[in-house]
Amino acid sequence: MQKIYKMYRIYKNTIATMALAVGLLVLGSAQPATAQRSLELTVSPPVTYLKAAPGMMQTHIISIKNNGAAAVTVTPSIVDFSLHEVTGAPVLQEDHSFPYFTMPASVLKPIEMEPGQVAQLQLKIEPPMTAPDREYPLSVVFTTENLGTRGNEATQISGAVASNLIILVSDKNILEKKLVVADFGLPGVIDSFRGVTAQPVLKNERFSAGAASGSAKLTSWTGRPVAEYQIYPDNVLGFNSRKIRATELDSEPPTVTEFTFRPAFMLGPYKFSITLDNDGELTTYTHTIFAIPFSIFVAALMGAIVGGVYWFKIAQNNRIKL
Repeated sequence: MQKIYKMYRIYKNTIATMALAVGLLVLGSAQPATAQRSLELTVSPPVTYLKAAPGMMQTHIISIKNNGAAAVTVTPSIVDFSLHEVTGAPVLQEDHSFPYFTMPASVLKPIEMEPGQVAQLQLKIEPPMTAPDREYPLSVVFTTENLGTRGNEATQISGAVASNLIILVSDKNILEKKLVVADFGLPGVIDSFRGVTAQPVLKNERFSAGAASGSAKLTSWTGRPVAEYQIYPDNVLGFNSRKIRATELDSEPPTVTEFTFRPAFMLGPYKFSITLDNDGELTTYTHTIFAIPFSIFVAALMGAIVGGVYWFKIAQNNRIKL
């Protein structure tokens, strides 16, 4: 028993030393944040969905304003973007693939902007009659990096703002929406005490963007609903995929949340179903998960191991005494 008590004291001291080291590491790494000057430009509109019919010319105007106290030089550029599959945030590319701009290249020259000045960028779009149906997600980026003054202080003003422009080249008046569930974002087996959070991914099987619409719910093996959500109307670009979000039922305004289900205890098979509404056409997708009380099994196993070691030590000590 003295050996066991001595081992316990060594174990206790080791844990305390590790905790102190971790605490010092965390405190040592917590450095105060350094204040930085932010880019004081605003762009309007921030997002535009534009339909361009083949054979027709359109003009799209973007306004940018310098809200800062220093003059800046702004350089516009146009690049493609895609949506991050998880966050839905635009991911900018290095160049653009839209072939139907007809304005001169000089439109994208640097713009000198005084404090409070508003400038406009005019984009001319004219797809030919032979242009195929296609969606082009573009981002018009305004970048700047100039030395300015704010009071008696010299300030480095740098950064970028963007106006996202999604151009749909098509002469169709009615565009079919076809979103499908590509992934439920769920495991097949979960712990009975931990609940579950789904991260569904929708795929757009059409060339034009479509807003997600529908509902989701989790039901037990008895058919009893455990939780229900509405699908937040996130846009999915043409031939793209993205993770969707949820809103609580009948919440006004809609409260964005996750598809999280945390009952006190779950046991057996559960069905997570997603019903998508594609312009009135309802389609339901189902995924089955099994809830098993792993925590109880682990606790029982650890208890058995500790009990076995304890009784082994007692038996060993008794043999030594004999």
